[in-house]
Amino acid sequence: MALNIGHIIKGRYRSYRLVEALKTPTVFKAQLLSDPAIKPASVVVKTEPGPEKICLRREWNNYRIPAIATSKYIRELCDVISSNKEEQRAVEADPEADTLYLVFEWMDHALRTVPPFGYQINSDLPKVISKAVLSALALLTQLNAVHTDINPNNVFLSNVGGPSPIVKVGDLGNMLLQGYNKIRVQSLPTRAPEVWQGLGCFHSSDVWSFGVTRPIFGAKDKIVENLTEAWCIAKIRRLVGPIGPPISNRDYEEEFFIAEHLESSTFKHPDTGLETPFIKVGSLREELEKLPGPKISPELLDFIEFLLVVDHTKRPTASEALQHPYLQSLEASE
Repeated sequence: MALNIGHIIKGRYRSYRLVEALKTPTVFKAQLLSDPAIKPASVVVKTEPGPEKICLRREWNNYRIPAIATSKYIRELCDVISSNKEEQRAVEADPEADTLYLVFEWMDHALRTVPPFGYQINSDLPKVISKAVLSALALLTQLNAVHTDINPNNVFLSNVGGPSPIVKVGDLGNMLLQGYNKIRVQSLPTRAPEVWQGLGCFHSSDVWSFGVTRPIFGAKDKIVENLTEAWCIAKIRRLVGPIGPPISNRDYEEEFFIAEHLESSTFKHPDTGLETPFIKVGSLREELEKLPGPKISPELLDFIEFLLVVDHTKRPTASEALQHPYLQSLEASE
């Protein structure tokens, strides 16, 4: 059943009124209906249609793992509702139900939408974000799992302007076993070199995705733009150095060949008539230092470079990254 604003979903013990579409037609802000004298609490109701329902079912199954369900660094699943024809009811989750709704705790912002004042009020916010996300990833690797979709839309924050911001990782519908290599997962801007190569997605691949998530420190742009596969590979080569060859796959080999050409070639600009590089960026540190707004601290620059090691076998784990001096300074101030 399609969801619409104003619709009421009835669970076994609670009911929820949809009040705002966050991602039409699958994700809605809703109000928990209770005592009329009490201000309704907000939650997020999420569903998926058709073939995409497999991710929603996978997400529900992942929350059945106690370590995930109880982690303070992972967004809380509050309710599970399935439907059968005339009736909507909370269940001990039937993953084959025609309709499935997951109800999550409300968080004020996705990382992508955190207002600039949040970073101005709390200069430690990048550290708080880093600690929470890396702690969530450290948990997943204990389960031999990878998130595969760490990006600014899947990291959530509340109380940004307060003394103790809350940061949690969400959207576990694409969580898979470590080493998954049937297809190349991760979004193009956050895809790790080894995933581009077709080697598989590992714990270290999640660490890479977090490292290239530029809104960590308040910038809205992406370190690697979401253009074409070859363009993304070329940008990574320019930012952090060469990537090893892909596995024997004609499509992957063609992408890497085009990327190498883009990185080293020029074209005659139609407006100026001058020879212009296809890829204009410099090294990672050079690009980060050129960002508009307040300068990024040298300590944060060091931390980002520490995360973005091209060779995934030498890239730090989340647990190792949590021991970096940049984050240890947060521990000292708490």
